[in-house]
Amino acid sequence: MPKLQTNRQRKIRYDTIARAEGERCIVCWMEDRIRRGPPRKKLIVEHADNDQSNWAWSNIHLVCYSHNKKMEQLTIEAKKTLLRGYSDHLERERERAGLPTWATVLKDTIPYESGSPEMQAHKRYFPLWKKYVRMKLTEYGSYEKRALVRAAGKFAGCSLQTSRNYMELNTSEEEGPFKEGFDDDGSTIITFLDPPVPAERKEARLCLTAPFVKPNTATGSNTSVPKSTGAIEPPPGGESLKKTKPIRRGDPARSTMAVTQDSGGDQAPGEKAGTGSAGNATRRRKEDR
Repeated sequence: MPKLQTNRQRKIRYDTIARAEGERCIVCWMEDRIRRGPPRKKLIVEHADNDQSNWAWSNIHLVCYSHNKKMEQLTIEAKKTLLRGYSDHLERERERAGLPTWATVLKDTIPYESGSPEMQAHKRYFPLWKKYVRMKLTEYGSYEKRALVRAAGKFAGCSLQTSRNYMELNTSEEEGPFKEGFDDDGSTIITFLDPPVPAERKEARLCLTAPFVKPNTATGSNTSVPKSTGAIEPPPGGESLKKTKPIRRGDPARSTMAVTQDSGGDQAPGEKAGTGSAGNATRRRKEDR
């Protein structure tokens, strides 16, 4: 492993240690149970054997500047024993708490110093390539194959041949979420194997099946009425309102409008209009005249 590393390589190392051991000084946490780290305190990568070119996972840990200076006074063996003991104890703690540990983190991490160049390139380029292809197919529905291969390769930063290989793999019957077809001009196009349902269509489908909630002003509760039936909740009390024709002034039947109410003056079943209290008032007015 070269002694000098790029900023990207250092960031990968830092992020991996932070996932496995937590983004805090391992010495402060194990000795005083104090979380010392970002954003208030900056951490550095500490090499247990003082060898700046040894970037093995078991040899590097995150510590604060204070403990970095204090451990310079220790011998290499004492420093390695101290950090190894803290790391093993912290590993068991995080495993019991269900947090990520070195055992779980390293399963998803391919060390760039031991992985082949092809594996490293695939892990870096393929997610970007697939993201671009999905984005374009979602936007347009279909895309001309040659143009899509070139644009996706340029977006991911891989070569044109690598982009072609990705396209062949992802349009195969065993692997692919995409498929090849032909447009009206005979050009080869790429589409989704199973087109995703647009979000607007999903919302519309939910609106059609959701019940309509109508507030009940009398009881203060809500009544669910399916939209498809068109049912309307009756007014409170069960009254039935009848629409009557407008009555001209001077019409003798104006006092006998058919209005059904819950008051004590309701007409009895079968009673003729004009025979109730309203009818008596009409007869008295006629007699007075």
